[in-house]
Amino acid sequence: YTEAFILEMFRHSSFVPFAIPHSTTQDTVLNGFYIPKGRCVFINQWQVNHDEKLWKDPETFNPERFLSADGTKVNKEDGEKVLMFGLGKRKCIGETIARWQVFLFLATLLQQL
Repeated sequence: YTEAFILEMFRHSSFVPFAIPHSTTQDTVLNGFYIPKGRCVFINQWQVNHDEKLWKDPETFNPERFLSADGTKVNKEDGEKVLMFGLGKRKCIGETIARWQVFLFLATLLQQL
């Protein structure tokens, strides 16, 4: 449940609203919009993390959305939809360390209560 809580915290807070800028490598059409080669683009992580097409009731804080039906496992597929560290080959190289740090901090904090 701790991992699901952290995923939901990352999704719901989206405290980094945009990913680092990227540059298109070729002329592209995305959702009907033409983007020429060499154009600087940003990923609106907040929008992805609050998109009603991806998340049921996105404004509600609900860690259970990341758990399996029996509540014993984290659904990795849903976890990968959370954009917090960017994506692709230029995503944050410290993602694994950051996730472990948050997990250890939260677990230690809860243990002290």
